[in-house]
Amino acid sequence: MKNNWKQAPWYGYVIVGLLCIGIFLPNFAQYQVTSLADRLRTEMGLSQGQYGSIATAPLLAGIILSFLSGLLMDRFGVKVILVSIFITVGGIILRAFTSGYWFLFISMLLLGFSASFVNANTPKVAGAWFPSSKVTAMMGLVLCFSNMGNALGSGTAPQFPTTQAAFRFAAVLAVVVLILWVLFLTEKKGGAAAASEEAPEEEEERAAFKDSIRTVLRNKGLWFVALCNIGMMLGMLTNIIFMPQALMSRGLTEGEAGWYAVALTAGTMLTTLISPTIVRKVGTNGTKVRWIMRACALAGAVLEVTAWLLPKGIAMILGLFATGFITEAFLPFLQSMPGYLEGIGRKYAATATGTAMTLQLLCCVFIPSYIVAPIAGDNYLLLFSILACMAILPIIFSAKLPFERLMNIPKNGEKS
Repeated sequence: MKNNWKQAPWYGYVIVGLLCIGIFLPNFAQYQVTSLADRLRTEMGLSQGQYGSIATAPLLAGIILSFLSGLLMDRFGVKVILVSIFITVGGIILRAFTSGYWFLFISMLLLGFSASFVNANTPKVAGAWFPSSKVTAMMGLVLCFSNMGNALGSGTAPQFPTTQAAFRFAAVLAVVVLILWVLFLTEKKGGAAAASEEAPEEEEERAAFKDSIRTVLRNKGLWFVALCNIGMMLGMLTNIIFMPQALMSRGLTEGEAGWYAVALTAGTMLTTLISPTIVRKVGTNGTKVRWIMRACALAGAVLEVTAWLLPKGIAMILGLFATGFITEAFLPFLQSMPGYLEGIGRKYAATATGTAMTLQLLCCVFIPSYIVAPIAGDNYLLLFSILACMAILPIIFSAKLPFERLMNIPKNGEKS
């Protein structure tokens, strides 16, 4: 049969590879802008508020698209992600050949398409190729590439002689990614790899829009997952977006600030890759896992406020690295969790994940950029301190998260 090899079990790794580069691309392009903040503000005469709206424009798109992408994925399948890749590539190319605030804002808004579709749908796509025991690890790998895009975009952009040169490099990279997606994307036929655990027919059934929305929004567990995600990510995302500017306010050059900020994203990159394994080994029951999550939330909040104030050199590098590593340790679990909530399952997994991400992005875009940043101005200590307080959410609501179902572990140490 033609292309029968695309249905082989090993081809799941090719699909995950496509998801990895599909999330790497928009993050690389987005975080070029964070390390070019002063250059862009000078060249275009942008205010702090205008720059903040440009830097967070992909997230603004994600507020609407994460929810919509989940609905479309549950209804039409994986090819909706390819459509989002086309749109994002168009935005990156537009950015490379235009200038001015509105053109830049619109092009950055288009970056949010593929980021939203890949993020919201990775757990469901991975679940079609891999058993449930591997889904969190696959999610962690995709998130690792997401953070790798952050790090390389932020670290390399200042090394280009001009802003347009940096943007055009991203455009060439975008075309390569698009070609790979067109050549190698395929839909998994005949149910999920996890079909041995559940009926194969479940994965083949497409969810109606109305049914998906009603089922997901009525699920209380989803709201607890979303609140924990918001608490873990709000301060961290603000750190990533504003860190180069914060470091330059301490006297670092644009290039130095970009490379120090890489330590932050390097920590997030490593933790999303290895935290699923570490937490599974240390957290032998649900109670232990919840206490580990609370400790990470508290320690991460402290580091978000203090790490960038450490002396230049190894102390600051280690502090920023630890901030990213500790704060995002539970991100693979939280983003994989909606599909394991009672009443959700694989049928509504994409819609549930997209809904949780929409709520997360809604808070992560509007609270830092449109509420706290105008209040804090150039006082980055105040900015980071206010948003770090949101760590109280996972400390409180982690008790409601279904780690036992996700990780297949007992609740209090009793044998399962």
